[in-house]
Amino acid sequence: MRILKKHLIASCMFLLTACCNTHVEVTYTYGNTTIRRVDKCGKTFFYYNNSKDKKEGILTKYSGIDSHFLGWLKFDADGKVWIISGDGYFIQGENIDTTKFQSKRPTVYDDMPMLGKNIYLIQLSTRYEREKNRNIGTEVKAVYKDGLDE
Repeated sequence: MRILKKHLIASCMFLLTACCNTHVEVTYTYGNTTIRRVDKCGKTFFYYNNSKDKKEGILTKYSGIDSHFLGWLKFDADGKVWIISGDGYFIQGENIDTTKFQSKRPTVYDDMPMLGKNIYLIQLSTRYEREKNRNIGTEVKAVYKDGLDE
């Protein structure tokens, strides 16, 4: 029993360490507007126009129910970007400029964005995110730095 406990503790420590060593960055660009996504150690931050200040970003907290988080980035013509999702929740930084970048939860089905050239589906798994955006007609360009082959 003692050996089993040691192995269990070692396995948990490995998983926690492995998680904290992961680092994924995605840059989403539409027109002159860029959103930078940084996934590190179980947290996902979205930043407007490549800011690195967490007070200017939006932290995504996943629901914990499953790992199927799905949302949208919606780029408006005036440069404002909405991050929209009904799964999980967002914490906006205290210095965020809400005239340029804001989070939103749809309260009814009609509040969800219609797919179009200014919409990009976002997902916890960048591999599935890429697959879902291949043929939806989006003009948002995404550059992934996650170690996965294109």
